[in-house]
Amino acid sequence: MARMSKTERGDRYRSLLRGMKKHWKREPGFGDHPYTEAEIVTFLQRLVTAFDDTDRAWAAYKKALASRRKLERESAPLVKRLVEWTYVTCSDEQRVVDFDLPPLQPKGPRTVEAKQRMVRNRKKRKSG
Repeated sequence: MARMSKTERGDRYRSLLRGMKKHWKREPGFGDHPYTEAEIVTFLQRLVTAFDDTDRAWAAYKKALASRRKLERESAPLVKRLVEWTYVTCSDEQRVVDFDLPPLQPKGPRTVEAKQRMVRNRKKRKSG
């Protein structure tokens, strides 16, 4: 038998609760413990409530996550400018300590050997 999904389990608990409230008016006994209708209804209601609570929490999480992602996309140009500003105006030590940014990699003219290596790699990629 295939494993039931969370939605299927929640629907099963809801169905059991509805059926219990509608049809079962006697005291059933399962094993050694005679459960009352009220005990079963209370237990099933707690299960249904737990599933509903987690569904609401998941929906709220997804909404908050979408909101955060949208905000990050909108603020990306500003954050990029701030990082650039710190590299221009602050010393390496300040950037590392205050902003937790790594030091810039030195830029400048490449050596002849580095340029030849780049050309060989490009040729390999095109032919391969």
